[in-house]
Amino acid sequence: PVDGALEVHYISVGQAASVLVISPDGETMLIDSGHFNDDGKHVIEYLDARNIDRLDYLVTSHPDADHIGGHADVINHFETNGDGVGEIYDPGITSTTQTYNQYLDAVETHNVTLYRAQAGDEIPIDGVRADILGPPAGYLANEDPNENSLVLQLRHGEAGFLLTGDAESEGEQFLIEEYGTRLDTTVMKAGHHGSASSTGAALLDAASPEAVVISSPYDSQ
Repeated sequence: PVDGALEVHYISVGQAASVLVISPDGETMLIDSGHFNDDGKHVIEYLDARNIDRLDYLVTSHPDADHIGGHADVINHFETNGDGVGEIYDPGITSTTQTYNQYLDAVETHNVTLYRAQAGDEIPIDGVRADILGPPAGYLANEDPNENSLVLQLRHGEAGFLLTGDAESEGEQFLIEEYGTRLDTTVMKAGHHGSASSTGAALLDAASPEAVVISSPYDSQ
């Protein structure tokens, strides 16, 4: 038996990604923060409109600028205008981009706890099981950022949510071989914005989602 409702909001950020999770006990998790151009502001406005003044957990799927674009803005906003950011979970793949450096600068400026997260770890959000399924220790595909996306599985009662970042063929093969039918889920976020490189037939068979969310513009290829 479970108490309360789990909310999962797939925020509309175009060709980017950002997902808000609100646990039955009111804890909050933001997975990615959109593109570097202006999505940080958009995500903050979305959170403010829902009276969220603290992020208990910020999850970085991987360092691409369309996933961490708003990280610095989000961290600075909650650390200066709200009740802060509790912990950050990151797969540990680095980048040389200005966007990534701004993210790390914000972490250092506000002394936010940053964990390198890999398969087998769990995020201790109240009332929800939040398992990190990937990347594996040692990484895949010569540390390719997409293939080593942080993969998160949320479970609350009989409902499940699977988020695979931009994982492609090697990342998905690892998930299938390592977890098999444990990937079974209610809602799946399509890998890599619905690109042909991801969300292959074998992963869909293993996860067997009832619904798939594609985070991309309506007119995207």
